[in-house]
Amino acid sequence: MADGVKAALELKAEGNALYAKQDYLAAYKKYSDATEIDDKNAVLYANRAACSLGLKCFSDVVADAQKVFGLGTRVLHLREHSPHKP
Repeated sequence: MADGVKAALELKAEGNALYAKQDYLAAYKKYSDATEIDDKNAVLYANRAACSLGLKCFSDVVADAQKVFGLGTRVLHLREHSPHKP
């Protein structure tokens, strides 16, 4: 696994832990940092959209959802604030 992908996955795991504590802003930042490393990982954008939903930043939810669909994946699901953890 490339170092960049590994770092992005570590940031994702940190974001997931923060999200579980309902620290949506800190989790959002972790997912954002991860997208700077791996901008083709749709799960990162889907998880960040979930954070934006928790923060009631609806325009950011839409922007990240569009990014997920633009990447050609079907990872985005409507669930009650649950980040995707494949």
